[in-house]
Amino acid sequence: MNYRLPGARVGSASVRHRSPTTGATYEMACSSLAPGSWASRRLASIPSPCLSFTAFQRYDGLGFKPTLWVGWRNYYNILFNDPTMIIALKNTFYYALIAVPLGTVLAILVALLMNQPFRGQSLFRTIIYLPYMVPVVASALLFTWLLLPNSGLVNAILAELHLPQPGWMASPDWSKPALILLAQWGLGQAALIYLSGIQSVPKTSTRVLKSMEPARFDGSGR
Repeated sequence: MNYRLPGARVGSASVRHRSPTTGATYEMACSSLAPGSWASRRLASIPSPCLSFTAFQRYDGLGFKPTLWVGWRNYYNILFNDPTMIIALKNTFYYALIAVPLGTVLAILVALLMNQPFRGQSLFRTIIYLPYMVPVVASALLFTWLLLPNSGLVNAILAELHLPQPGWMASPDWSKPALILLAQWGLGQAALIYLSGIQSVPKTSTRVLKSMEPARFDGSGR
């Protein structure tokens, strides 16, 4: 059984032409993004070669002592002579294996929630996206204050609920979960990206796919 979208013409190819309004909007967007893109590329192209060159030198970071070319010795010392290298790798994999899937799942759930029609939808989307616009330094200071072991707001609430109060950033066991929670603070951007993907799915295609499901179960597509 053949299925086609309602209103589609059989035997003729439909050609879409870009409207003048769409073309003008595209040109305006490119002209608006061009200065920032040029500046960011310039800012990234200058420090990167300098850092790559400095990595092969013995450099104190302040310039008080003369630099000395050591070649690959810095990398050799990090990989084989630094005892904290294994700990750093473990912490990195721990953070990546938990923070990335958790952030993806939460962003998709928030995007599905933002896609539902309800009163105050625009306000809800604004509140979700606002944390992403807060500077990183301000967010770090805010979470540092919230997660203080003795006078933090989170531990104060846990004390009122007669629950244990962890050390958070001051504890080796709780510092990584605290950083994972901090990483979810700016999930508004990812949620908006998923929301745009959800809303870009044509409703007509969704209805056609739903109508095809009973036919597949009946075996008419064979």
